[in-house]
Amino acid sequence: MNSCLTHALPPRCPRAPVIAATLEVYASACGQLLPTPAKSHYTFNLRDVARVVQGLQAQGPAALAASVAQWGRGGGAGGAQQAQALRDGHLRLWVHEVLRVFYDRCGRGLGSNTCQAQTG
Repeated sequence: MNSCLTHALPPRCPRAPVIAATLEVYASACGQLLPTPAKSHYTFNLRDVARVVQGLQAQGPAALAASVAQWGRGGGAGGAQQAQALRDGHLRLWVHEVLRVFYDRCGRGLGSNTCQAQTG
């Protein structure tokens, strides 16, 4: 599979922190955003974690590099600067996916504030 989780990340950027951070957001959402009759959409499960990971895998390495270049953070010829730019791009993508999966369910009010606090 040709995805940013398997190819675009520099060798020193392990995948375990991405999964651990996603699980932390999931655990926080499950603990703080409890379903009620008025907010039955606050039912979270491990499919939500899978949706975040699948969203990360949907962007190929070329697209991630193009996104980094578009933001003007591609750096020069320096390998370390380019590797940092790719890590930053991957972090932005992860935040986007977490917000897409979890925050979109929160709507307005306390839930949206809680979601923003978790990713901020």
